[in-house]
Amino acid sequence: MNTYFFDDNINPETMNSLVEKLNSMEGEVDLWFTTEGGQTQSMEYLIHYLNSRKEEITVTVVDRLWSAGTLLLLDFEGKLKLGRVDTIMFHMWDRQRYPLRKWQGMSDDKIQKQDLENNLEMSKKLREKKILNKKQIKKFLRGEDVTLYKKEIQKLKQIYENNKN
Repeated sequence: MNTYFFDDNINPETMNSLVEKLNSMEGEVDLWFTTEGGQTQSMEYLIHYLNSRKEEITVTVVDRLWSAGTLLLLDFEGKLKLGRVDTIMFHMWDRQRYPLRKWQGMSDDKIQKQDLENNLEMSKKLREKKILNKKQIKKFLRGEDVTLYKKEIQKLKQIYENNKN
């Protein structure tokens, strides 16, 4: 079995590098994963790759899983283990906006509306998978960070493992 430890921010460079590394490994892979987050599109790219090898790759989350990294809990279809995880942090995603610039041919209001729709879809998944409770979902939708600590992660670990079986 191959093993690899990933501990970095999520961006195109780190995700391309990780995919290249995993691509060079044949057979079963145990990917240990911790991140403070980064770009959602880059994380979606990684998950797309991981799902294409979901029978071979096990993801073991350790230490922290923040921001864009939490998409693993929602969209990874393979075997995912929650190891010794201290914090999992969710928050709404939005794009960096430049309120003083006049965008050519792009509506800032429409982009913001699309971001809100994407976050509503995410909150629906978080609720359906029982990752966050109603109170936490409300906090998430107010734009606040929702951080799970060891006690909540232990409960999540049990729920998540039961859903995977």
